Amino acid sequence: MKKFINKTIKLISAATLSLSLFGAFGHGTEANAEDKIELTYWYAFGGNIEKTNLALVEEFNESQDKIHVTAEYQGNYEELHSATQAGIVAGNAPNVTIVEGVTMGPFSRSGILEDLTPLIEADSEAVNVEDFFPALLENSYVDEGMYGLPMFRSTPIFYLNKTLIDESGVKVDDLEQEWTWEDWNNVVNSVGDNTDAAGMSFYMYVWALEGMIQTAGGNMLNEEGTEAIFNQEPGVKLAEHLKAMYEEKKLKVPVGDSAADTAKQDFANQQAAIIVQSTADIRDTVDLSADQGFEIATKFFPKSEQNSVPTGGSNLVMVAGQSEEEKQASWEFMKWMTSTEQTITASQGTGYLVTRQSAADSDVMQEFYKEYPQFQVALDQLKYGKGRPMVEGYSEAEKIIGDAYYAIIVEGAEIQETLDAAAEEVNALIAQ
Repeated sequence: MKKFINKTIKLISAATLSLSLFGAFGHGTEANAEDKIELTYWYAFGGNIEKTNLALVEEFNESQDKIHVTAEYQGNYEELHSATQAGIVAGNAPNVTIVEGVTMGPFSRSGILEDLTPLIEADSEAVNVEDFFPALLENSYVDEGMYGLPMFRSTPIFYLNKTLIDESGVKVDDLEQEWTWEDWNNVVNSVGDNTDAAGMSFYMYVWALEGMIQTAGGNMLNEEGTEAIFNQEPGVKLAEHLKAMYEEKKLKVPVGDSAADTAKQDFANQQAAIIVQSTADIRDTVDLSADQGFEIATKFFPKSEQNSVPTGGSNLVMVAGQSEEEKQASWEFMKWMTSTEQTITASQGTGYLVTRQSAADSDVMQEFYKEYPQFQVALDQLKYGKGRPMVEGYSEAEKIIGDAYYAIIVEGAEIQETLDAAAEEVNALIAQ
């Protein structure tokens, strides 16, 4: 999320926000001629994610005759979040939407989201919060309240071109699931030395950098979220590791607005044997690799000092300011969307994680994991999951951090000096 979003939050005063929320649902939400309550649900991303959202909403509408939900696509996370804020001010906000983990803090503290705690407490038998995986709840709680139910949740994960790596001389099946930085380096070197491909294509994906620093024993921010610490020893160690790969011409580093797409294309064209991307891409990547004639494997984030991975994706949230009737209808929709059965549908259709233990234990998912072991790896890694920072300004800080690592790895900037300067910038940003 860019500066626009954070600045918009700061510019909306408490009085203006309350007034906007009070009128946000003045159109299209009353019961229609058939006495159905009309709700609007905004979601992000196209492809299989859009198909799954639309299918779920259609199924919900057909499952009962009291509520009708209209699902509307709003682009990526940044575009969706901006649209939600603009909708609040204009009086046409959605009833239910999704919010990415980092943004849960700023949105909740600004009064945009409804605190779900009273609804959950009144409906504890129907909503068993303990069934959600604990790591996925960390970005649902803000201060003393719970503002989101885990829905389209993910972690980053390593994708390996098993065919290419095996041909280079390293057997992927011989690698432990909890592989190490040394294993990672050996794969990259083997591919780079024995094939025409790079060992890895990696753009400055801050979500992935978070995980890599965590596996080295560090974090981006301190526990209180008040100070940057990525310039400490674990962050320095990661910079040295990636820089060595790049200097040995084993690592490709795409740059620019299309860097993520370039990395994916490198992998699809077998010009790189490893990429790091969301578990939400598993379904698409499995299908793509089959079309291109190679086999993929997924692996945990390799560990240096410990296993760890940042969680991500989005929570289902309720926009504040609705009438009691609308609130209860929105709650019914949210409960249905995040139930065991629906999280199975969402996971199988996209690659997002199942969010509930009951879903993971189901016969349906157990059979699915046998057919698609890449999904099982993603679920297994979740036991090492950790929530992302939810402090004001962190979304903007991501670019500062990514630029610093790019300067070190590609442009040859001095490591400690560059990370220290970036940490100072981030500290000033999150202190505002």
